[in-house]
Amino acid sequence: MQKYLILICAVLFGCSSGADRHGNSDGLTVIDVGSDVGKGRVVDLSEIAEEITYIPLETSEDSFISAAPVISLENNRIYVKSRGVIKVFDRSGKYLFSFDRRGRGPQEYIYTSPNVERGTGKFYAECPNSDRSVTVRMYTREGDYEKEFTVPAVKERLLFLNKTKENCYSFALSSDLIPGIEGIEVDVDKVSKLLYDTLSNLIGYLPVLPLDSRVEMRTEFRTKTDDGRELLNPTANTTIGQSFYFYKDTIRTYKSYNDTLYSFYDGNKLMPRYVLDYAEFAATKIDLNQISNVKGKVITVDNNHYFETDRFIMFSFVLREYAHEPYFGKYFFHQVKEREVRESYALYNKLTGEFTFLNLPLPKTPGFREDFEQGPPFLPSYLSDKNYMAAVYYAHTLKEYAATHEVSDSLRAIIDGLEDNDNPVIALVKLR
Repeated sequence: MQKYLILICAVLFGCSSGADRHGNSDGLTVIDVGSDVGKGRVVDLSEIAEEITYIPLETSEDSFISAAPVISLENNRIYVKSRGVIKVFDRSGKYLFSFDRRGRGPQEYIYTSPNVERGTGKFYAECPNSDRSVTVRMYTREGDYEKEFTVPAVKERLLFLNKTKENCYSFALSSDLIPGIEGIEVDVDKVSKLLYDTLSNLIGYLPVLPLDSRVEMRTEFRTKTDDGRELLNPTANTTIGQSFYFYKDTIRTYKSYNDTLYSFYDGNKLMPRYVLDYAEFAATKIDLNQISNVKGKVITVDNNHYFETDRFIMFSFVLREYAHEPYFGKYFFHQVKEREVRESYALYNKLTGEFTFLNLPLPKTPGFREDFEQGPPFLPSYLSDKNYMAAVYYAHTLKEYAATHEVSDSLRAIIDGLEDNDNPVIALVKLR
């Protein structure tokens, strides 16, 4: 393991935020963000997609979906996770079954939320043990117990299980050491994810990315969030989180205040892949005591959205005082409370090199303008390996939209058949 860490650190610290911004070399691509700051345009969905299909999910006592649904589409099935239960539907929206194996039996799990395996539609869940080891239980596509493996105890707590690729599972680390706990020593200042196979072998790990030299960490305790809510546990926020997203068999990883996005592959190789060029809008100093999500002349890439295909990258940026379309409303599709929004989604065309901020198709409503069926703006919350994006629309919001906008006859027929409290409608988009 030590030789891997030495190699990775050499790559990391040899490529800082001052990387060459004037072209591509050795697979490193410069994305010209600065040229579109203060501009942007409304982007039609047809620029990136071939078609859109609206799928009303069957509503019944067994299939009813509660708040804040998280969707995925795998192996011709639609999966909707909410409050620890996964409801499974076919591609037409017909309810099939619910997956919920919570319990204390030998084939069950406790204190966790299950996941859907990319590509296969199988299920898996983590089961923490009393000795701080973690057992991963795997289930078939129909929800039957299949097999399991156990990851040895680590002194730092293991969190956020994900299947990275075939026979490779990743675990994030939390530095909450408890005296007296035995386990493998892992330096959380250098390692952010451990990778294990189903034979419980450690096959690699993802290092913590270096902090951009311009960043001055926060020293003042925060008592409120950016939108004014009281914090239960005031903190100085002395660490910056690291984001992870999947592109094929590669993990894209970055820190929001850095300007370099990295590729991690084969369990131990980390290479810089994209550099974000903010041009004259690049900050010379980023003092976290002085900025928030709405204040400061600083642009950073957002931690919350990243979707990449062979043709496009869709991500979002926190523009703060450079925002050209600030509004007071909802930023995420499941967000309940409104706030001041100075973020902007953006689209990068990997084939042409064009970078575009997505202007709002409707007031206070981000996303692509839906020009196939004239539906509400499309803002994806999921990207499948089969080049499909998906979004969730609540029945009552579709009905409200159709009451004031002209939509296609086919979409009108779907909306007219909805009741306000019906299950959501899934918009499925086939990308180019």
